[in-house]
Amino acid sequence: MIFKHTYHFNSIKLEEIMSFIRPSKLTDLVPCYGSFILEDKDAPTNDAAKEGSRLHSVAEDLFKKCFKQKNIIKTPLEKNDYVRKYVNYVFKEALDQLYIKEPCFVGIEIPMKGYFFNYLIAGTSDAVIYGKDKILRIYDLKTGRNMFSEQTWLQLYTYALLAMETFRIKPDKIVLNIYTRYGKALRDVSVEFLLRYKNEVCKRLEEPYFNVGKHCAKCFQFPKCKVVRDFCSKVLTEKDKEKFLTNKEVFFRLINQLNKESRD
Repeated sequence: MIFKHTYHFNSIKLEEIMSFIRPSKLTDLVPCYGSFILEDKDAPTNDAAKEGSRLHSVAEDLFKKCFKQKNIIKTPLEKNDYVRKYVNYVFKEALDQLYIKEPCFVGIEIPMKGYFFNYLIAGTSDAVIYGKDKILRIYDLKTGRNMFSEQTWLQLYTYALLAMETFRIKPDKIVLNIYTRYGKALRDVSVEFLLRYKNEVCKRLEEPYFNVGKHCAKCFQFPKCKVVRDFCSKVLTEKDKEKFLTNKEVFFRLINQLNKESRD
């Protein structure tokens, strides 16, 4: 359902949805099923994640001020002023949709959910706009470093799919927006492209697989991965196998061995 001339803020906690997978976690599935299932759910939240949550709360408060005063926030923040600039950027685009005759929807910190294969995927989008031009706009505020990676775009693909399912819309185009302290990036995708992406993810969920390769270097789960350990036993000495779990040089020796085997 599309709401006419409205904007919405999060009114429920995502944790109230009983069992689900977050879009950020689903992106682990793309390189390897192992990193998807080996997450340590009891691992403590790091400082960067806590700071990210705090800055998102700051952004939500600023959004509320924008809609209340029907104007941008002009006073710079003492720290992390890029958060204010992000809010003003989204708010300006929201204004183009709110004050028109056609139905439109603007959502801030809105929980969304949908199904990939038999898995419930649920997440909270930073901002969603859908209006007269039938363009679905998804916004994601990133507070860390190296936030323009392909994995980040995969996360936004999932948010767009969840928005289409949650709000029962079929846009003509989707515009994805990543906003960071270093600037912003946009990517246009079609509904057909997103459906192909969803089909590929569903296939991987239906037929789990483990894939040892260069992506392992960035995976926090590889010390636990039985497939990686078994492969190490084949291409590394016993001494190097133990070093592998803590020494990147040894790991890259493994990767070079992988590349050599693939060429042979």
